[in-house]
Parts: sequence; C-alpha cells; structure tokens
Amino acid sequence: MPAANAEPSAAYLKCMKLLNGKAEAHLEKADNLRRKFEADINKLVRNAVKNNAGLGSSEQQLRESVERIKKWHSADEKRYVYVERAITILSQPPADDGPSASCIDHSSLSRAYKRYIEGYDFVLRLVLDDTRERLLLEELGDDEGLVVIAFNSEEPDLRVLLNRKGGAFGNIEFTPARPGEHFRVVRAKAGTYYWDRINQVQYPYKRWYELEHFDFEFVVEAGKLNYAGVFMFEVAKRRYAVSLKDRLVITLAVLGQRYPELIDRYEIANGLNPDDRFTEYYLSEKRLASAASSVDSSE
Repeated sequence: MPAANAEPSAAYLKCMKLLNGKAEAHLEKADNLRRKFEADINKLVRNAVKNNAGLGSSEQQLRESVERIKKWHSADEKRYVYVERAITILSQPPADDGPSASCIDHSSLSRAYKRYIEGYDFVLRLVLDDTRERLLLEELGDDEGLVVIAFNSEEPDLRVLLNRKGGAFGNIEFTPARPGEHFRVVRAKAGTYYWDRINQVQYPYKRWYELEHFDFEFVVEAGKLNYAGVFMFEVAKRRYAVSLKDRLVITLAVLGQRYPELIDRYEIANGLNPDDRFTEYYLSEKRLASAASSVDSSE
C-alpha cells in the first residue's frame, strides 16, 4: 500500500481498479446464481404442492425439507468460502507502491474467480437435484414404496445399481455426489431387490464390481418406508470388499433428522427382516419418551 500521506501511483490505482472490478463482477455472478436457484426452488415446491394437494406434505413441510437439504450440503458455509472469502483473498492490494510492486495479472485473476464460481454453482446444483429427488417422493404410486438408501464408500465416481427380482422395470440406481456417506430416501416398486453391481469411471479407466453373488437382498413393501440396511464398499489394491450392515437404530436416527415428515406419515418396514417387530417397538418407545419430555418441559 502507498506510504502514509503519499499519493498512490498510477500502477497501484490501475491494480486496485482491476481487483475491485473483478470482485464486483464475482459478487454479481454469485448473486445471480442464487436468485436463479431460489426461483427454481420456489417453482419446484409450488408445483409439488399443486400436483399433490391434500395428499402429501404441506408447503411448509416441503420448505423445511429444502432447508435441511441446504444444511446437508453446507450451502451457506460454501457461499462464504466461494464468494465472500474468495473476494477477500483475491482482492488483496499490492504490498507496496514502490518499483517492485506487482499486481496479479488479469488472466490469473479471471481463472481463480472462475474456479470459485464453478464451486458455488456446483453446490447449488447439488441442493437443487436433491430437492427434485425429495419432491418426487410426494408422487408415490399404489404399487410403490419408499426405500432408505444408506451407502458408504471412500471411492469416487461410483454408479450403483440395485435390481428388482422378476421385473424388467423398477430398478434403483444412484450416483453418490462425493466419497463418504450417501443417505437418501427413494421411490421403488414393491418387490424383492438385490445389490447388482457398482461401476466406477475414472477416465480413461472403467471398472465394475459385481455384487449379485453376495446375495444381499431386501424387500420393499408398497406404501411403506422400507429399511434396507447400510451398504459398505471399499477397494484396496484392486480387490474390493462389501458388507451389508444392520444398523437400524442409527438409520432411524438419521431419518428423524433428515426426513421427519416421512417418519410421521409412513409405517416403517424392515426390508432386511420383514418379520422383525423391533422397529415398531423402538419407534413406539421413542414417541413415548418424546411425549414425556414435552410434558416435563411444559410444567
């Protein structure tokens, strides 16, 4: 920065003009993305309410679902990283105004801001895609149920396929957005399903991992919220290991956080063990505990 009481040089003023201009343009692009995102969300929610009036979740419940999805993806935190913090980092003025003062060149600055805006756009698209997926749950057919998909893997770029026995249609397919936990509720036709295969595409390589011979199956009952276990997948030195864990209590806890309105609306069926009655017992005890807690807090 120029010394105290010193007039800034033409080079310094030119640099600051570049930095401020790029910062303003970045903020405008980010705000435009957010405005379009909010408009798309509002349109999706209004259409869902209109198409399923009186049959599904209320508009307030759907908007609460959207807010939960935003939290899953840390949308507000990512906004700060990709927009406000990015501007702070990239708008630093030259350290001095002497002969050695230098300013980041236009091309480098443009590339840096482009990466940040692409990152912000990616987060908003994830939220929008998950919102579409969530709203589709409101259109459950007579022969369909809801399935809790809980999948864990540190492998990137996966596409997972589950097939329904005896049917050419009604398969379940999903692509985790990133390595780690993938937890979703999806629609599926009633029937018995098995984990079929996992494809991995990392250009120029393509790999596939067969799962059918493991006989990992679960049942989907129409009109119910079906628990299907927690699937674990890992690869080490070109060998892969899979397991289907029964973590019902953990899954129900996550369901309560992410899809509370679905737990209230649908009976939960244990697709791994259809004759199991623990789910009913657990939820009954949990409701009793919640009711007792509400009474205590009101006294």
